[in-house]
Amino acid sequence: MPDYLRIRYIRSAIDKPALQQRTIKALGLRRLHKQRVFEDNASLRGMIDRVRHLVELTPATSDDFKATSRRLKRENSDNA
Repeated sequence: MPDYLRIRYIRSAIDKPALQQRTIKALGLRRLHKQRVFEDNASLRGMIDRVRHLVELTPATSDDFKATSRRLKRENSDNA
């Protein structure tokens, strides 16, 4: 059973290097205090390591992951 991580954007990326700004954007974190749930894997850990001073990590459950996925699908279909 895969592990899940909740990533919360807690510090602004303004005046940070472009690489860190792009990493925050790639994680799907657009505004402060927004959060996303991801399956834990090596590539995600590498991204988190680059911006560890800008985000907060907490463990999440598979139910959190499923709820986040459904909400994102709904938001994307509304924008189309």
